[in-house]
Amino acid sequence: MQEQGVLQALSGWVPLPSVISYSQIQRRVNSLGLDIVGSLANPKDGRMLHVAVNIKTKQAVALGVTEDSVGDAKLAIPLVRQGKNLVL
Repeated sequence: MQEQGVLQALSGWVPLPSVISYSQIQRRVNSLGLDIVGSLANPKDGRMLHVAVNIKTKQAVALGVTEDSVGDAKLAIPLVRQGKNLVL
């Protein structure tokens, strides 16, 4: 159920097609045959998604993916610069 909530929350910032239901998400994830538990067992495999959002338009203007150990503060300036390059 969390997956659907995350997608619904992101759809407010990032243009996404309609959010699919929990059962559709579950079927698709299961069909991939991923070992999710095994992949999470190694903390070095952790990833974090950083999103810079224009607070006026509520649209995502920059994205970054890092290892889980990298905090938002370290990526803040690069994301702001990346977002400024996209503003028309």
